[in-house]
Amino acid sequence: MYVMAIYLVLSIYLMLKLATKNKIPKTVDYVIAGFLCLLFLFRYNLGVDFNIYYGSFVDITNPIGDALHFHMHRNVGFNLIIYLCKVLFGEYRYFVFVSNLILLLLCGYPIVKYSKDIVLSIAIFIGSGILEVYYGSGLRQMYAMAFFFFAYYVFLQHKKYVWYEVMCLIGLSFHETILPVLFLPLLYQHIDWIRKNQLKVLMVGLIGAFAVLLFTSFVLPPFAQQILPTLPPFWHMLYYFAEANKISAIGLLMELVFLIVITGIYHFAQKENDDFEYFGVIMIWLSVIIYIAFCTHSITSRVSDFLQIIFLILIPNLIDRIPKFQHKALSLLVVLCLNGYLLQADLTFKINRMEETFHFGFSYLDYPYVTVFEKEKCDSYIEILLNE
Repeated sequence: MYVMAIYLVLSIYLMLKLATKNKIPKTVDYVIAGFLCLLFLFRYNLGVDFNIYYGSFVDITNPIGDALHFHMHRNVGFNLIIYLCKVLFGEYRYFVFVSNLILLLLCGYPIVKYSKDIVLSIAIFIGSGILEVYYGSGLRQMYAMAFFFFAYYVFLQHKKYVWYEVMCLIGLSFHETILPVLFLPLLYQHIDWIRKNQLKVLMVGLIGAFAVLLFTSFVLPPFAQQILPTLPPFWHMLYYFAEANKISAIGLLMELVFLIVITGIYHFAQKENDDFEYFGVIMIWLSVIIYIAFCTHSITSRVSDFLQIIFLILIPNLIDRIPKFQHKALSLLVVLCLNGYLLQADLTFKINRMEETFHFGFSYLDYPYVTVFEKEKCDSYIEILLNE
């Protein structure tokens, strides 16, 4: 599997760079980053949602009109991108290329400008699930995440709240999971009060999470099932609450692991009274609270993943500020191992789901790298993946 091989090579490089105390020229980082960006820019992404997006590409006729009538076309921003690509290029593979370009620019600019280690940021992008789960499959949410990520570091960090909200509203036109982050400026403006009342804030957050959990698990599902048939597409969010599932013990455990790891790294790092990095750690606590609140609805627990895209810069910057070599090495090793496990789990899930959905899958060894310029191969995958 080329993705796992790339991740392992990056992990070895990062540990080697740490061992040599950053004596490797910074130019090497930029060469690696540039090569990987080109690799994923031209990749023809294959995933379990492939048929949904290809179907949207084929069926789209009016970006706004379709949003008012069809649930799968409810996101106007996504409709606009897919419609323009259809009109301008006429082939789905070019829509994939345009999406790759937009997403890499939205994620890449903040990383290059603000990350203390762009290679580690890329390794987290590959290993944390962003690459295979969202960039390579859950495209609408990836668009929304990318707009939030850009807004968070370029605008919210510098207290440009209006521009932050504008970017997030654009992201809202791609997926509904962005809704909670519209309120982050309110939290950021009260960061000093939160810092002074951490325990009180945590207790209120947990009590609120359990209250929401009870409401969405027992009260909302029967109501949603009754009212959904009468609602237009922009109420699609209620579909996520129509049925409550069992709590995923593994999912909850992983969220707690993330929390412990980030809190531990923050504890090791030198404190420089940086409100924004402290706020980043608070966002991880918030993501866990949100996961608890919606843990019986797997689709809505994606909001936690949404917030955790800030890992791409938060983790490298915190590790960079760890003064003791042993603590820095331990933190880097834990992050790389954790993300390596997540990548392996995501690839296994993706391969199995593709087999179940399309009766066609790959093994780790023959998972293909196909470029958007290989027309015959792209067309053959369309034929295979749509022949369910």
